[in-house]
Amino acid sequence: MTLVELIVAVAVGAIALTLIAITFVNGFTVQRDGVARDSATGTANVVASSIATSVRNATGFHINDEGTRVDATYIAPDGTPECRAWELLPGGALVYRVDASGALPAADSSWGKLATGVVGTLDNAKVFADDGGKSLRIGMEITMDQVTIAVTDGVTAQAVSDGGLLCWN
Repeated sequence: MTLVELIVAVAVGAIALTLIAITFVNGFTVQRDGVARDSATGTANVVASSIATSVRNATGFHINDEGTRVDATYIAPDGTPECRAWELLPGGALVYRVDASGALPAADSSWGKLATGVVGTLDNAKVFADDGGKSLRIGMEITMDQVTIAVTDGVTAQAVSDGGLLCWN
């Protein structure tokens, strides 16, 4: 075997290994992106379902002026009223809290975190808007690991109650 043949064999081997390495790296990247997309989609479904189910079973709701918080008077299946609130914090975390005793305080660490990487997509970066009467419009994007999922929904408060909690001031 001559030196030229050895150099050609090493070069061909290097090219083959490079192509194999690129295939594996692309496979790992596609898998990572798929997992991130699935995670973001799952989070978006949980957020949309949480808000839609609660508002649908509410007698009414209130949105703050910034459109970053919504409070709802939810009626449980047994007829018990609860105050439920969702708020988008400045860092992009969407938090949630339930209380049966009345209006909920400003969001803090005692609130449960539903999602991070959230931005409002309605007018003026709002997350929540009142479509008139008892109709709530929801618009946000959730970004996880460079994958962004849009959540756009609308729901109407449909519960009827002859009393209950005052869930906002």
